Amino acid sequence: SRSRSQGGRGGGRGGGDGPPAALLPAAGCCGCIWFITMILVGCAFDTLGPLESGIEINTFTKSIDTTRVYTMGRWYIGLGRAFLVFPRNYQTIEFSQSEDADEPPLHARSKNGQVTIDCSMQYSLPLTSIQTIYTSYSLAYHDKLLKIAQSEIKLEASEYEPNQFYEDRVKMGQAMLARLKTRFAVENVVVHNFQLRKVTLPAANEETIIKKLVAAERERTAVHEQKEQAVIAQSSVIAAQATQIIAEFQAEKQRNATILTQQATAEAKRVSLSSQTSVFGVLRRS
Repeated sequence: SRSRSQGGRGGGRGGGDGPPAALLPAAGCCGCIWFITMILVGCAFDTLGPLESGIEINTFTKSIDTTRVYTMGRWYIGLGRAFLVFPRNYQTIEFSQSEDADEPPLHARSKNGQVTIDCSMQYSLPLTSIQTIYTSYSLAYHDKLLKIAQSEIKLEASEYEPNQFYEDRVKMGQAMLARLKTRFAVENVVVHNFQLRKVTLPAANEETIIKKLVAAERERTAVHEQKEQAVIAQSSVIAAQATQIIAEFQAEKQRNATILTQQATAEAKRVSLSSQTSVFGVLRRS
């Protein structure tokens, strides 16, 4: 009975379906190695979205690869490396009261008084400049560009009179766009658009400017009305002259018609008298 039980235990260990007990640690070790390998291989890849670009950085030494800029896709870059991600779409800098704005409206000084400017602009980062931008500003490029835009807009505003913010708004917007393009090009950044949304002046200045604009508009209206009256008067003169020419033309035609009628009547009488004379001559000879 003991030998059977012992034999049973011995037969169970040596003749069952499972692997030998000595192989279990080795199998577990291989499984762990395989699992760790898969994790490491997965960590050697990084992904960029369709609106992203990136440069490769060594996460240990913090050095960057200056030979390549990556775009959309899944890339094998190796262990201990990752992407520094930059946007490829337009980025907006906005100064307004909006919740999404970067900063409140700008308080600038014009040639003759303070102005408050609501505005926005759009820029993009060229792929060829990504490495230079990172070297200069790391990933804080947007904050740096925000300060540059703020300074340039204020400088441009200082070159105008307050009333020009009303009268030459389109011209001012174009001038600010040109100035921002030039300045951002120094930073290897492209500016695409600028919107001069709203300009607010101090109440006293605004009222004075509005009065000047209303007076100027009234003056333009008066000049327009004078020109309109002059055109109407000139039209009346032209119409009278045309009527006179027509009357003269008709009178001339009537005179010519009368002359022709009289000439025809005279000719008819001459022919009649000539005929009568011929008849009388024939009758006398008879």
